[in-house]
Amino acid sequence: MLCIKCSCEEFVVKEDAIFEQIFKGKTLMVKSPGMVCKECGWLTVGSDNGQFDILLKKVKELYIKSYGNQC
Repeated sequence: MLCIKCSCEEFVVKEDAIFEQIFKGKTLMVKSPGMVCKECGWLTVGSDNGQFDILLKKVKELYIKSYGNQC
């Protein structure tokens, strides 16, 4: 993985990262595992370690908890 801010290739896992996500027009602050650049602190999710899928699941769960199962 390559950091898009500083081009560093070293990341560490952050189990309790906070991601701002927009889902169905609502801004949600979601706690999910992520990857943090060792050099500049840029936060992202890894696709090869399941973090992306976990984030999507948590976004959906938080939306339903906060707004119900609206279409």
